[in-house]
Amino acid sequence: RDYKVTGVQTCALPICAAVAATTAKVDEKAGLKERAEANSDAVIAAGEGRKDAKSSTDRAAAAEAAADEMKKSLDRLVECMVGQFSSAAQAARDPEFREISLKVAPIWPGRGEGKWLYVEQALASDLENPYRQRVYHVTMEPTLKGAVLKSEVFSLPGDLKKYVGAWHDTSKLASVTAADLSTRQGCAVYLKAEGDRFVGGTHEHDCQSDLRGAKYATSEANIGPDGMVRSEEHTSELQSPC
Repeated sequence: RDYKVTGVQTCALPICAAVAATTAKVDEKAGLKERAEANSDAVIAAGEGRKDAKSSTDRAAAAEAAADEMKKSLDRLVECMVGQFSSAAQAARDPEFREISLKVAPIWPGRGEGKWLYVEQALASDLENPYRQRVYHVTMEPTLKGAVLKSEVFSLPGDLKKYVGAWHDTSKLASVTAADLSTRQGCAVYLKAEGDRFVGGTHEHDCQSDLRGAKYATSEANIGPDGMVRSEEHTSELQSPC
């Protein structure tokens, strides 16, 4: 027997019931599929979140490790720079070079970042009258190609004679502050580790000089456990263990 349902096409009751049941099952399957897809999306999103968090943690750990390595390099460089150096061996080989004495001592521990050094250079035959007295500030400096070690050069204030011998009596520099120093613009030396040595120099033409009519000075350095080689107008091989 046929039954008529308002708004729906006339059909036999058993058939309509079967169609309704089938439709319900289809709707249920669609709902399950949607929930499964939603759960899958949530799992994927959670996984991506964990990946992002891990990536961020990995980057932070890598940056910290790089900073630690640079700190070790800075300490190692300063260890090699500090001490008493002599070019006696070079002067004995080549009479064009005079024997030079270079003395470097750490000063002002705990004053800001990096390490401060007092530098005194003289002819071995005239140690009481050094021809160069400087303060170096060795720090780490980030660049587009990675961090490098930077040794800035400063001039001391006033009469330099009162600082002679400060490499073994650092109290002579106790009253001097960083604000008292004069920066030698463009004369900083930039160094990178190469094996057990540190190699680098000034940026070309940046360090002004009036020595014997010159307009600028360039400097190169090669520093390691067996001493250092510095090149300016002439090369001085300074030998000493560090």
